[in-house]
Amino acid sequence: MRLVRDLAALDGAAQLTGAVLLALVDGRPWTALSLEDRRTVADPFAPSASATALLRVRADQLRAVDSKHQRVPRARWIAGRARA
Repeated sequence: MRLVRDLAALDGAAQLTGAVLLALVDGRPWTALSLEDRRTVADPFAPSASATALLRVRADQLRAVDSKHQRVPRARWIAGRARA
């Protein structure tokens, strides 16, 4: 995504990889977090610490949901007909 690439360049950091959460403030990207390795990039000219903290909270929520779904066994469908 171009916004994330530009944000990384502005931050002087390598581009983020994988799925990314992006915080926009008034339509401008302030910070982004990679869900793959949890690296962040941020606009050094914006007060982005709070937005970065919120992205980390959301990433933790997404990870918890993903972990929960991985532990739940998949339903098995049994072919057959109910007898009357």
